[in-house]
Amino acid sequence: MISKFKTEILIATLLLVTLAVILANKVVVRSCSLLPQNAAKVMSGDDRAWGGTSVSSAEIDDDLFRFTYDVNGKSLEKIYSLISISPGEDFPRDLSWVDRFEITCKTTRQGGEQVFFYIKDFEPTISIEGDYASLKYNETLLSLSDKMETVTVRPKDFLVPTWWQQSYNAKGKAAEVAFKNVTLFEFNVNTGGEGVIEIASIQCVGNWVDSATLNQSLLWLWMGGTLIGLVVRTLRLKKRLQDKTVSASQLQAHNNLLITESATYHELARRDPLTGLFNRYGLEAEFADLSSKSSFEYSMLLFDLDKFKEINDNLGHCYGDRVLFDVATIVRSKLGDKDIIARWGGDEFLVILSNRSAKQASDFAEEIRQSILASDLIYSCSFGVCKSEADSNFESIFSKADAALYDSKNSGRNKISSYRKESGRRAADRHTAAVPEITLLPNDLPTGEFTIYE
Repeated sequence: MISKFKTEILIATLLLVTLAVILANKVVVRSCSLLPQNAAKVMSGDDRAWGGTSVSSAEIDDDLFRFTYDVNGKSLEKIYSLISISPGEDFPRDLSWVDRFEITCKTTRQGGEQVFFYIKDFEPTISIEGDYASLKYNETLLSLSDKMETVTVRPKDFLVPTWWQQSYNAKGKAAEVAFKNVTLFEFNVNTGGEGVIEIASIQCVGNWVDSATLNQSLLWLWMGGTLIGLVVRTLRLKKRLQDKTVSASQLQAHNNLLITESATYHELARRDPLTGLFNRYGLEAEFADLSSKSSFEYSMLLFDLDKFKEINDNLGHCYGDRVLFDVATIVRSKLGDKDIIARWGGDEFLVILSNRSAKQASDFAEEIRQSILASDLIYSCSFGVCKSEADSNFESIFSKADAALYDSKNSGRNKISSYRKESGRRAADRHTAAVPEITLLPNDLPTGEFTIYE
């Protein structure tokens, strides 16, 4: 009996081991904190070395890192003022295991302030000892409160700015976020005004085994276990075939498994792997099913992202994929049961709104556009809308919606255009709004002379 269930026992054992390892890695954490007591030195820098008039100072006072600044926005095009904190010898340099950084800090600016936070890493192929500017900039944006609070950021929130990659011709691994040899922690203010930032601690929290190593180990565990299971199962099936004892029920079970897998692969072929939406093939099949019903009326909504190439070029294709996923999530959350959405190609999406008039479709598009603008996203979309007509096929409606979309693009983007037939010409109703500029990273960030406090 035990021999009969060897594969099941193996799978159950692998599952239990996997869950135990994951749980242990989540529960057993390690951490380290950068405090005024274990910092090697504190430095301040500003744009005076570049002809600016900003003033800054940094000190350790009352168990706090205190950064005082007065940034003059009229003196120089690229203004800044910063504090750099160098950890002591007892602080670990390799922070690749960190799952999150918890910064306890506050600002005296009423209503809070946004500052750039850098974790500067020594890149062996580029960085030079003693040259702070050559250190790799792992950058993220922090929102500081005017009360002492803890702000949490994760490694995925960081990126290596384009200006640093271009300045040092960083490519491949050298251009990726890394925390393997951390040398400095920096807070950079580049908006005009004066204030004081107080930093109580920078805590690094993570697991004893980083996620990548753990996932790879579990993958090998499952691959080895699966291979053993396959070998055992193959030997058992071979023996059964040789003994001619394969029963009709077993054959039916295998047939059902093949049917299930076939259905699964068929569904996968209909889906876009990034967003989970229908692809063209999937939408055409769904549309054919709906249009086969009598009195099927619909409105078509075609839209794409504005300046999507700039997102990919400036922030990377991984960030571009995240943008596509975010848009898909927003739109999908607002669809009705009989509506269809598909990723038509690239950054272009197509929505079929069942039993909706052109006015209702335009209102739906406006709701999507407003939801995107009201979110934390830094991009906008342009829309084309067309109502189905009697004796008009899918291709005809799509062509008209596409023409309306081009009208939105040509008239400034971040707009909604509806196709109408008026005297044989196309006219469009447009909903407009100010197009949000994509917040890109600065092309350069000068590094001035530092005032050093031991």
